[in-house]
Amino acid sequence: MSILELPSFRDLLELPEAFVLENLISIPSGGESAKISKQFLRIIAQAVISKSSDIYFNSRHGRTVVNIETGRTMLRYLFEGKDTAIRSRLTSMCGLPEGVAYSDLIKGRFSMQFPPDWAAAQGLTPLYNEETGKYLNYLIDFRVQLQKTVDGWSAVVRLFDDQTTSNIDEMNLPGSVVALIKKTIASRAGGIISVTGPTCSGKSTTLHAILVLLNDGVTPIFTISDPHERTLRGDGPITHWEVTPQHTALDGLHAALRSRPRIIMIGEIRTEAEMDVALQAAATGQIVLTTWHSNDSIEGITRAVDLTIDKSRDAYRVAELVKLVISQRLIPSFKPSNEISGISTARRDWLKENGINQNSLILPTDEYQYSLPIVECLKVDLSVKRLIKAQRIDQEHLFNAVKDQDQFETLAQCAWRYIEQGRIQIDDAIQWAGTQLMASESETLRAKLVREFNTSFTIVNEAVDIWQIERYTQEHAHVETVLEQMLSSGQRYA
Repeated sequence: MSILELPSFRDLLELPEAFVLENLISIPSGGESAKISKQFLRIIAQAVISKSSDIYFNSRHGRTVVNIETGRTMLRYLFEGKDTAIRSRLTSMCGLPEGVAYSDLIKGRFSMQFPPDWAAAQGLTPLYNEETGKYLNYLIDFRVQLQKTVDGWSAVVRLFDDQTTSNIDEMNLPGSVVALIKKTIASRAGGIISVTGPTCSGKSTTLHAILVLLNDGVTPIFTISDPHERTLRGDGPITHWEVTPQHTALDGLHAALRSRPRIIMIGEIRTEAEMDVALQAAATGQIVLTTWHSNDSIEGITRAVDLTIDKSRDAYRVAELVKLVISQRLIPSFKPSNEISGISTARRDWLKENGINQNSLILPTDEYQYSLPIVECLKVDLSVKRLIKAQRIDQEHLFNAVKDQDQFETLAQCAWRYIEQGRIQIDDAIQWAGTQLMASESETLRAKLVREFNTSFTIVNEAVDIWQIERYTQEHAHVETVLEQMLSSGQRYA
């Protein structure tokens, strides 16, 4: 991969000095420090307009290379200047003292606010303040980890774009899942919502979007994270607790209970003690948002019980207090093509193992768009509660209990919808969605509708969205009625 020429971003560098100093970066009047500061601003601006999630700095033998991640590719630039000065400037941007720059491991954060008119000109969408009638500065938070290496140093700067992650309706989550989340939190009754998935699967983004829904300016909110990533906006009673060696997640949970919030978010429940306090909080009326490790939503129920102190006693608490388990992955999406292709035998076998019987697909182009979430959502309804209390929480029993929930589709079936549309590559789906063998033995409601109506998973998903989101349930008793009308009239949900 070749080294690219970094854009000049002259329009940013020519902004009034006071604005740059207050909202972007301090730039000395001249010399090496000014040159390095300007390069940092240009690199960050390039990452922002590229909608990057991470910037990688690698300095070896005095030469510093920057890689900006943009989906499946990297934008590579050479950072001109002394590597020691570059490292010192990065640590100072985090507000850390100069001597810290030479520590073996450094963690920090900073933020920048870009002018709204500049952001709009770059194709970004700044937030609008209805009270003032003006657009807000485009705020980006950054989390930094810098470490010494055997031949120099490296750093990862993660970007958190509040403008693109705060609205749950604009995150490309399945509409029926969003509707169920909103319904679950609308009553403000206590309970646990867990979002599971591997690292970099969008769990924190989804949890943050739910917090934004709940952040009404008056409801006390207490978040516990390791490390802290996103800060909630507003002047309401919001407490952000960051886990440190001195202050553990369990300490944070106990502090949260003493603070009497209505909403608690804990980044991940890892221990039995943490689960015990989370269940205690949910039992006393708090909404608890969290994650725990599991491969899918069904395994998430098993994992929840495994995390309890007394499995037989606490199974009842899990059944009554866990409301939703959402499993999520992020898959690169591309602009669709008009090219239809057959499916190889190996790939058809994967589809059949997941209860999908198809022989062709639409190929995506090479034009990357963004990371698309694939989601599997399990609601703890009466049948699931009974299984948990009876400790019959194996894959077979749980799958058969949830397969007819209208919002439920396996990760593979959700991924197939996007393959049908030519938006993702089937090999990416195989890698990230995995296999749910129960789907080949027992049809989900959606797979059954696809077969009975000889239609696609995409059309079935649209019918479910119409039935749920548009609240056609008063007019139509079953989603089948909506699907029949869609297919007979050619109606498509927009």
